[in-house]
Amino acid sequence: MRNDYLVDGTSQLITNKSIIEDALSAINATSGAILRLTGSTFDNNLISISIVNGSYTSSSIYDNLFRCSSSLRSPSFRNQTEKQIVLDNVSDIKIGDNNQQPNHFSTCDYDIFSTTSQSRFFNNTFMASVACISASNNNALNGRILFAGDGGTPGNNYFSSAPDGILLYGQSANIYSNNFNSHNKSGLTSVYAKLGNSLKIINNTMTNVKRGIDCIQNNLNLIAIVNNAITTSTFIQSMGIRISDFKPFTTDLLIQENYINCYGSHGILTMNNGGGRILQNNVMLRGTMYGPSKGRFCFSGLNCEKQKLDCNNLEGQSLNYANYNTNSASFSFSPNEIISCNTLANTNRGLNFLADCSSAQIFGNDLNVHRNGIVVGAVINSNTITGGVIGNQTLPDGTHTPGNKYWGTDLHGSFYDAATLSINSDLTNSDFWVNSGIYEPLTNHFTGSNATPFNPIIQPNVGPITCPEICDHSHVIDQETMDSELEQLLIGIPTFANSDELIKWLMEKGLYEKIKENPDLLDSSVVLQNFADSTQYKNEGKFADVKLALEYIFDDKSGALTPSIIQSRINDAENKNDLINPNTLYEDNEKTLNSIALASVARNRSELTSAEIQTLMEIANKCPYIAGTAVYEARSLLLLTDRELYWEDDVQCNGSTSRLSGKKNESSTFYWHVFPNPTTSKFSIAYDLSSYSFVKLQLMSVEGKVLRTEDLNTGEFIKEIDLSDYSNGIYFIKAFNSENELIKTDKISVVK
Repeated sequence: MRNDYLVDGTSQLITNKSIIEDALSAINATSGAILRLTGSTFDNNLISISIVNGSYTSSSIYDNLFRCSSSLRSPSFRNQTEKQIVLDNVSDIKIGDNNQQPNHFSTCDYDIFSTTSQSRFFNNTFMASVACISASNNNALNGRILFAGDGGTPGNNYFSSAPDGILLYGQSANIYSNNFNSHNKSGLTSVYAKLGNSLKIINNTMTNVKRGIDCIQNNLNLIAIVNNAITTSTFIQSMGIRISDFKPFTTDLLIQENYINCYGSHGILTMNNGGGRILQNNVMLRGTMYGPSKGRFCFSGLNCEKQKLDCNNLEGQSLNYANYNTNSASFSFSPNEIISCNTLANTNRGLNFLADCSSAQIFGNDLNVHRNGIVVGAVINSNTITGGVIGNQTLPDGTHTPGNKYWGTDLHGSFYDAATLSINSDLTNSDFWVNSGIYEPLTNHFTGSNATPFNPIIQPNVGPITCPEICDHSHVIDQETMDSELEQLLIGIPTFANSDELIKWLMEKGLYEKIKENPDLLDSSVVLQNFADSTQYKNEGKFADVKLALEYIFDDKSGALTPSIIQSRINDAENKNDLINPNTLYEDNEKTLNSIALASVARNRSELTSAEIQTLMEIANKCPYIAGTAVYEARSLLLLTDRELYWEDDVQCNGSTSRLSGKKNESSTFYWHVFPNPTTSKFSIAYDLSSYSFVKLQLMSVEGKVLRTEDLNTGEFIKEIDLSDYSNGIYFIKAFNSENELIKTDKISVVK
């Protein structure tokens, strides 16, 4: 166990066709030393190359073999984490070269482990490690970026057969023209990016990945995902792209021109995003999912707002029984969405809207071969029904906006069930535009006492519109026009039965935020003054105040942000939230969620406490249509603890509580989730004992020896277990009921 080579900024090291092995830290470079490392083999080193402090632009590292032959590891560090190249506070370095032979990395814990560094990777091959590249940056404003390719220069890196291809923690990155293959977690994951980060993922190929691109809590940052080809693995939890935000700190999102073959649940999933643009993507649901599938989606927006879904092709493979519960695009609690000029085909539902999706603008879409074209509201189960709201679909700017084209199964408007279907939703008097001519008449058959067709108003004298010329949105109301219309709302305000209805109507029209931005509006109307006064006493207005305070925390429009300014704004939001006395489960969850977010992500803390995790689990496992949008926010925060958490609400939200899916033993009703996995010391088990009064856990070695026993008790949701004294390796966890029957088995990996 030794350090082989020490190189500082006054010297250089050259290796060529060398073999360097069994070292604690083989090469240690500091202060911008020059490294010429080519044609060499690095084997069984705890750290092969450590590079710290300074710029290494004059160095060259290519045509090397890096590997960890486990059977030959030195006993002195067999149970420690191996890292081939470690970068720490490096201002610039290039690893690999498109004009030379590639570096080959394989069978290690971490091939590249980078902290607070700028690095460039070209023409490297990474295979069968735990993580190919792991990069973190605790100072997003230092401008340091990870490049795997750059602009017009392809990265030409190949990532294969590892749980993760690239793992980013608060690290800006440009990922251009690389190949990712066979990742059972993700091709690329960005977790908890901070103010000042950016993520550009362009022109990559991803094949057989559980999740292609996974962005979790990339708060207030730019994400551009463009022109990638993604094919997921055949697994119900597989997704092409997942975006999971905290809504007040939402990302600036562009998802454009990606080609996604989805063999799992979601082609594209956005959760808690505000204002993203999903443009000109081709998403296909491939294969069939029988019993395990409770819903498959080309696109799904959960608790989003002001997104634009434009000019996408969203198709299922076929409309047969095995693909019955498929959706081209589905929205839940997602108001103010613009959905235009999309082609939808071969799914059960073309467009599906659940809960409050008010003020949606839905126009210019082609609907083909669906059981139902547009569905607003859906049945949860035999006893409970949830409605949907989309708002009146009047034309945004008069007669020049195209309606939706209902081609149907016969190109003349025929659908298996209904072209337009309202379930427990008051849409019978709504205006819903459709082109005239060959697109009508529409067949509106329906079944069930709560299912009602809503009749589109035929729009005359509007010819076919082709994509993408419509996508510039020149026909959508601009901001100046919207501001003028908001002021005109003072004329002819409808009559309301009570103040609650008035408040809801005014808030839907966006007047609450307008008043906050421009208090002079209060002088122009007694109605507005009464509205502003009432929000001081109504919880709906108080929660809106908290939302605005949250959004204001990192707002730099009024000047540069300083730690003291940010802290003052956090305190203001906390004070507003603390003063709310919830009256409903929905409000109680929202207040609790706000408190945890203000104590964690708002304060730049991504590691949640055990108490916070337990509270969030209680919220996340509820049905969102009963417990509110805080359910989605809680799920997104929990993904910080474990990216493998997965919830499936069946679209219908089977029953009053949603379960953790994906960790389910199909022969029982005991649910749990083990995280983090692998672990360096402690791990937790989140569980649900609703069907058991008592469960006993046994931790076992691979040889079958019982190492320890723990009890899971009712009234609890999470159990923490410390493995600090255990060696690296795989351990089995078995669960037994009160009759000592085995009901669950899982495993945990210890990697130190």
